[in-house]
Amino acid sequence: MPLLANLDDLRKAFELTSDSQKYAGSMLREYEARSKTTANAAQLFRNRITHLGIALGTILLPPLNTVFDVVGDGQ
Repeated sequence: MPLLANLDDLRKAFELTSDSQKYAGSMLREYEARSKTTANAAQLFRNRITHLGIALGTILLPPLNTVFDVVGDGQ
């Protein structure tokens, strides 16, 4: 519906955005609510596992590649 045809909703929208106290802290409340969900905990766990895999790969791959090179040259 065009804004001019629905002036009541337009006025409400202007009222909501004109007074910052009406929505101050809403993003923080939304973040806090989402951060307490199981889905968020699962995502954080996946992130930690990914980080662990990257760290282990960074440490273990260079010596492992050296072993592969030595064993590969023996054939």
